[in-house]
Amino acid sequence: MKKVMYVLMVAVIPFVACSSDDDNGGQDPIVGKWLLSASVEYKDGEQIQNEQLSECEKESLIEYRVDGGGSSSRSYIEDGECVGDGYGLTWRNIGNGIYAISVNKQAEEEYSVVVHGKTLMISQSYEDAGIEYSYTETFKSID
Repeated sequence: MKKVMYVLMVAVIPFVACSSDDDNGGQDPIVGKWLLSASVEYKDGEQIQNEQLSECEKESLIEYRVDGGGSSSRSYIEDGECVGDGYGLTWRNIGNGIYAISVNKQAEEEYSVVVHGKTLMISQSYEDAGIEYSYTETFKSID
C-alpha cells in the first residue's frame, strides 16, 4: 500500500507544483487574467465532448486577483451575435491543487486547479442520477 501511495504522490506532485511561487512574484499561481481556450466533458471517465470553441467563446475571460476576488466574463453566441455575461467571484486556495470558488455570491464549490506556465486548467466533477460527470476548461494567460 505504501508503494502505491508513493507512486501516486510522485505522479501527482509535478502537476500540483508545476508553477512555483517564484514564477508569479510570490503570488498564488492562479492570480492573473486568463482567456478560455478549450473545454472537455467526461461521462463515467470517458470523453463525451471536446467542444470546438467559437471565436466568440474564446473571448471568455476570467480574472483572479491577489485579494481573493475576481471576475468572470462568459461570451457566447445568441441569435447570431456574440454576447456575454459578467460575474464577480471570490476564491481561496484550500491546498493540494484544490480551490474554493464562489461565483456571483453563490455557495463555494471546489475545483481542481493546475497551473503550468501560462496554462490554467480548472476541473470539476459531479454526479447526476448515479452517473459521474466531469469537465475541464483550459485557459491561457494574457498577463
